[in-house]
Amino acid sequence: MHEKLFEKFLEKKKKIEEEIEKIKKINFENLKWNNLPEKIECNAVAIDGSFNYFRFKSFVFYAISAISCSKDSMNFKFDCGILPNFYEINEILKIKMLVKELELAEESKNVVILDGSISSFYNYKPYFIQNDEKIFEEWKKIREKIESLEKREDLIFSIAKTFNIGKNKIPPAYLYEKFDCGYSEIFNESEKFISFYFKLTKNSQVYKCVTFEKNRNRIEEILSILRNIEIDGYPYLLKKAHNAAKISNKDIKNMVRILGIIDKSGREFLE
Repeated sequence: MHEKLFEKFLEKKKKIEEEIEKIKKINFENLKWNNLPEKIECNAVAIDGSFNYFRFKSFVFYAISAISCSKDSMNFKFDCGILPNFYEINEILKIKMLVKELELAEESKNVVILDGSISSFYNYKPYFIQNDEKIFEEWKKIREKIESLEKREDLIFSIAKTFNIGKNKIPPAYLYEKFDCGYSEIFNESEKFISFYFKLTKNSQVYKCVTFEKNRNRIEEILSILRNIEIDGYPYLLKKAHNAAKISNKDIKNMVRILGIIDKSGREFLE
């Protein structure tokens, strides 16, 4: 460690410790925690996606997957290609991946469980998209597809494993870790979306469910469905979709090798 950095750390150590103590003492009074409803059988699909890429000097080779899993079947959407060597490649590929995931959701006629936060998907707007017409059109599809899903009668919701702490005056999730299995009160994410925390087993972590405002009276139905498909406190269909969607570095390198451009800069490939 750099000597000057360590000196700065020692200088601020007491202040940092005081701030940590303040965070530990945060407490929201009257936290509501409800008992879980009974399980119900239901035809549900879980959807997750993945992307990976190999960066060359002149371009990026990428691959995208989106998978929907039910108890006895899987549906897939894949894409691959090249893009200019944008600095924002992760954001661009996230947009493309979300479009594929939402296409699968549109095609499903069952209860749909998305990985992540559907409200975050809807509000996701990287700063650079209006500078690229093609990417902007892809981004618009995300909002259009979510608005289309909102109109359906099918129950559609998402499960987030990580999320912003205390966003929109919502109590931070760690305050609920002390509870046994159950679920919190409903929070308003925005005019379009609501959310709540839940634990399906005593020792599981706290997860966040986000769904459309119109589903406010169907929260127990959501939890009953989740109880029926959980293993170790997490919906196993989501885990199944996550594992099936993975695109490893080895996968990408194999595709690049088949293209015959492994160990090349990529520049000569375009010339």
